[in-house]
Amino acid sequence: MKTYGIEICAYCTNEEGGDYLFTRLVPNQKYCNDIHRQLHEAELAGGPILPISRNFKRMSDYSDFRDLSISVAESDEEKEFKRVQRANKREADRNTHSRKTVNPSVLYNFSGEVHREFHDAQERHIEIVKAQYRKKSIYTALLDLLAS
Repeated sequence: MKTYGIEICAYCTNEEGGDYLFTRLVPNQKYCNDIHRQLHEAELAGGPILPISRNFKRMSDYSDFRDLSISVAESDEEKEFKRVQRANKREADRNTHSRKTVNPSVLYNFSGEVHREFHDAQERHIEIVKAQYRKKSIYTALLDLLAS
């Protein structure tokens, strides 16, 4: 089967919201499948804009919506906080799944600077075990308080 290169779908996006690449099977093909062509034509005619469309914009992306006191959309600070948490979790996962980890292990603060370095995997593993024990003890204390 002959292909005509890789193209970006004119209608849909991938899971991260970026371009969806597909292999063209015919010349000048703009859509990854016929359903997306039909959906795009319906959208251009005034139909609904679906979440997979390039033209779809979440309400939480509008700054005016985020500023409303009744909205539950994340503020820019909350988004940055979660981004830093994910980066720290990725770094911790990368360096603690086994004792044969990459050294040194690094934790970052919210401004992107190095918060703490662990020079060997054993030290980092001990700190994680302590944190897990503290979390479990706090959880049991809360359950005891709620039970009484």
